[in-house]
Amino acid sequence: MSKLKGEDIKHEKSAYIIYCQKGGRGKSACEKLLAHNPDLNIYNISGGINEWVNEGYNVRKGEKSILPLDRQVQLSISTLILVFCALSLTISTAFIWPIIFIAAGLFVAGATGFCGLARIIALMPWNQRV
Repeated sequence: MSKLKGEDIKHEKSAYIIYCQKGGRGKSACEKLLAHNPDLNIYNISGGINEWVNEGYNVRKGEKSILPLDRQVQLSISTLILVFCALSLTISTAFIWPIIFIAAGLFVAGATGFCGLARIIALMPWNQRV
C-alpha cells in the first residue's frame, strides 16, 4: 500500500481489478487510487480471494508461496510472548513489560483495525512482489 500511486497507472481507460486475501486491503487500495484519480476504472473483489474461492471460482496460484500476512503477525506475536514469558520466569520479572506492550498493541489493533506490526511485516522483503 505504501508504494501504491495513482500516477503509476498509465492507461486510465483500462479496467483494473484490485484484490487481496480478505478484501480489506484491496478496498483501501481502491480508495487510495480513486482519491488520487477519480477517473480510474477500478474494481475490488469484495471479500478478497478467499470469497472468490468460496463462491466456486478457480484460482491459479503463483510460484511464490508465503504465509498470509495475518498468520505472519500471529506467529510473530506468539513467538515474542513466549520468549518474554520465558525470560520473565527465568531471568527477571522486568520482562513482563514487553508482554504488556504487546497486549496493548493487540488491544489497539482489535479496537481500531490498525495493526502497526502488520504494516511493518508487509514491508519485509519476502512480502514484496516484483
